[in-house]
Amino acid sequence: MNNAQITSDTAFSETNMTGPERHGDLQESPRDRESLFSRLEKIASLSQVVRGFGACAIIASMSLFMLQGWAEGNDITRYLKLLAQTGLLTGAGLVLSFLIKEFKGARVFFGLALISVVANFTILGSLTYSMFAMDMQLVSYPESMKWEVTQTALFMPVFLGALSLLSAVAYFGFSIFSRQIAKPLSIGFLGLSALLLVPVRAPLVAVGLAAVALWGALFLIRRLSKPKTVTGEVAGSTSRALLMTKETKASLGILLLPGLIILARAVSFYNIDDATLLAFASLLFFSVRSVGSLISGNAILKRLVEMFQLATAGFIAIMTTQALPLGWNSIDVFIGATLFLGFAYEQLRSDSDNWWKTLVVNVTTIAVVPIALINASLDYELIYSLQALLICGFAFALTLSAGTSIGKMPFSRLIAMLGIITASLIVLFDLVQLAQLGNWMIIGLSGAILIVGASLYERFGLKLLAN
Repeated sequence: MNNAQITSDTAFSETNMTGPERHGDLQESPRDRESLFSRLEKIASLSQVVRGFGACAIIASMSLFMLQGWAEGNDITRYLKLLAQTGLLTGAGLVLSFLIKEFKGARVFFGLALISVVANFTILGSLTYSMFAMDMQLVSYPESMKWEVTQTALFMPVFLGALSLLSAVAYFGFSIFSRQIAKPLSIGFLGLSALLLVPVRAPLVAVGLAAVALWGALFLIRRLSKPKTVTGEVAGSTSRALLMTKETKASLGILLLPGLIILARAVSFYNIDDATLLAFASLLFFSVRSVGSLISGNAILKRLVEMFQLATAGFIAIMTTQALPLGWNSIDVFIGATLFLGFAYEQLRSDSDNWWKTLVVNVTTIAVVPIALINASLDYELIYSLQALLICGFAFALTLSAGTSIGKMPFSRLIAMLGIITASLIVLFDLVQLAQLGNWMIIGLSGAILIVGASLYERFGLKLLAN
């Protein structure tokens, strides 16, 4: 018994002594586990950076290609090289997906292939324009941007083959990115890209095509991103909400590329007059407004979009005064100021926060009232002083409307009231000039109006500022 007890005690003690050591041999310590996680994070971050540089290199390659950096052969041969690059991008994505089983890099290649589809349509549009120009070749492109068809018999087979390949690439890419809505995405994307084939380069027509492309893209984005989007891609599938993943958002964003390319092409190479610039600014305004309505949850980005929209509205008001006929010079400032006031009133009716509405009303009042008064002071005609009085009255009405919706606006309301008083004096001065009264009469009437104005302000001014 003693020997057995001694043996068991010895085994128990050996177990207690060697247990932790053996446990440590079998499992990693927390420090080792943390170092492993940190190494994995470094590898992942490094791979993302390298992947990003690779994507930028491929985009730069396509951009240089469109500038005819690959100068061998005729333009159809060069285009076939770009088409082959599109196929290689898709093939690389397939290799990474099915052979290497690395899906992040594959999605990058598929995304670049979709961007390449737009580049292909852009070059096809240039080749088509060289054959079927509908505006007598009004645009003189630099040599690096000219694409011409020298062998007409080869163009149609290349054109039809390219459309078939690009359609397949688009549908396959969208199936990878957002399988639920791949079919409407592909049809919409190809339809919008087809606008790049229209052989017209007139500035106003180009802005109209860009408007159609951007409006169509935004319509599709809103329609396809609704929470109750129904899928019928897979047999037996039930209706389910669209999953707004990063890939789905990227797919919806790609729809904007055709319209943006049309705009970029118009601004870069066309002779832009005031009317075209006004149309371009108006298109930009409504596009930014539509994009801003889609932004949710990012207050900083939404604020930046709203500020850009305000600046664009001011630019539209200025360009309107420049684009009006010469016979309308006497009312150009009135029309521009009324447009800007209308934008401010539209912002009051929007769902923006009160801080932004207050800023818009203050900026609008500070901008239009002095401009109207300066315009009336520089031109000694009754029509300008009456316009100044109307503009100041509209600004005052804007402050009243703001007071009922967002609270007191004492600063802007005071500016508008002072503008009304000053504009009234200018109107009186112009009336006296028309009546050819003496200076003493002008001074006397001005003093009387000031006294009456002070009495009215003392009687009603505090009440108006308090509302």
